[in-house]
Amino acid sequence: MGQSVSIQSSFHGKSEHSPAVAADMIGSDRGGYMRRALSGAKEKLRANSAYIAAGISGGVTFFTADLLIHPIDTIRARIQAESRQFYSLQSMARSMYADKGLNAFTRGISTTMFLSMTGNFFYFFAYDKLRIEFAENYPLSVESSSFFSSIVAMWLYTLVANPFELLRTRIQVGVSPQIGVFSGVASIFNSEGFAPFLGTYRMKFLYDTLGVAITFGLYEKFREFASPMFVREDGEVDENKYIIASAASFFSANVLVTLLSMPVSLLITRLQIGAEGAEGPTRRRQLSAMEVFRDIWHNEGARSLGKGWSARLIMTLYYSTFPMPVYEAIKLRLTSLH
Repeated sequence: MGQSVSIQSSFHGKSEHSPAVAADMIGSDRGGYMRRALSGAKEKLRANSAYIAAGISGGVTFFTADLLIHPIDTIRARIQAESRQFYSLQSMARSMYADKGLNAFTRGISTTMFLSMTGNFFYFFAYDKLRIEFAENYPLSVESSSFFSSIVAMWLYTLVANPFELLRTRIQVGVSPQIGVFSGVASIFNSEGFAPFLGTYRMKFLYDTLGVAITFGLYEKFREFASPMFVREDGEVDENKYIIASAASFFSANVLVTLLSMPVSLLITRLQIGAEGAEGPTRRRQLSAMEVFRDIWHNEGARSLGKGWSARLIMTLYYSTFPMPVYEAIKLRLTSLH
């Protein structure tokens, strides 16, 4: 009975996945079935260990990075939400502090904490796995693999994260109260339905997928170009030079994309906030992207399309210099453990 036999012939057609078969297998094979199942699980975990390392590295790194930069992001959201006048970074910060003190800069931080850890783990896991799958199974170059994998990973991320990002923006600008993450999303849904979430999806998909895809595609291309800097003659990687090259590559790609996407960032913020409805400021009325653009153009002028540029530039410089080298360093350490 300890020999390997056909499941169908031994158990008279019972399903391979039924509890009865599991009991029969364990009893007849003295636990061999369970050992094989555990062995298969370990092999699957080992095969995905590099992608799990990428997910953990991305989650830990960007959780910390997002928390540190959250006050600047809150200032950016407030500047972009203001339609009546222009604020500089310094003047908005002074206005916020005079109104609410330091608490004004932490509005929406619980949503940031939730999104940063879960969203970035998922994104970097999916990105790394898809990048390797595309490279191994399709005749794609490095930059093409990065482009398509980042698009698919960001589609999935945006699909899940968009309601929470909308909630965070509304909390930051003061049109939603500071409540729990899931209860906040539920409150918006109960009062406004699907409209505010669906209204921002198209612009978010355009902004996030193309923006991140181009950023990471350029990042991989620049890093490939810089590879002679960190690959020694024996084929081994100089870790310190690799981290420096990664930082320089990501910085160049991110600054370029940020400069081109500032008007889109403003449109997304206004779409997330919506317009005040007839029932009051907390029940918002959803506008289309074209309505928002026309309103900005006619009432605020072309200059307003760059609102919040200084905050976004600070965020870009920050994200381009700090998170990616840390991410790469943590990932190298984790993958070396396997």
